[in-house]
Amino acid sequence: MSQPLQRSFQNGLNKVSGSEDKVYKEWEEDFPQGAEVARRFRIVMDKIDETFGRHVRSSAFSRKALFHTLFTFYYDLLFGIGSSLVRQHPNDLPEDIVYIVQEKSDQILHGSLDEELAKVLRGATGNMGSRKLRLEFMKDIATRATA
Repeated sequence: MSQPLQRSFQNGLNKVSGSEDKVYKEWEEDFPQGAEVARRFRIVMDKIDETFGRHVRSSAFSRKALFHTLFTFYYDLLFGIGSSLVRQHPNDLPEDIVYIVQEKSDQILHGSLDEELAKVLRGATGNMGSRKLRLEFMKDIATRATA
């Protein structure tokens, strides 16, 4: 489990200061939340596989950058971006999670998106603002579906 991923879980979508080398050196010997980060990673991957796994290859989320967005979306639903890394039971996913994710995939592949969002979805995930826009895009329909 990578320490930068742990930082994302703990600090949210904010930019991690310093280089990855600096982060690795900081956590090289002592990574107290490692077991919880690994557990959450496995839970998120399992939930993606259980719910949308058979559709990933034919969806917009087959691209690495967009799979990262899908992972972040699931993590946010299950645990909350920026939540404490104290062991907690994951939240339940919305009953219509497959519909939500498929709808977002269809919008990316075939929908009419505003130019800024389309550009963000085509690009890489390295920019903090882009990561936030991607997550907001994913959360939009989920919020409406659960409201």
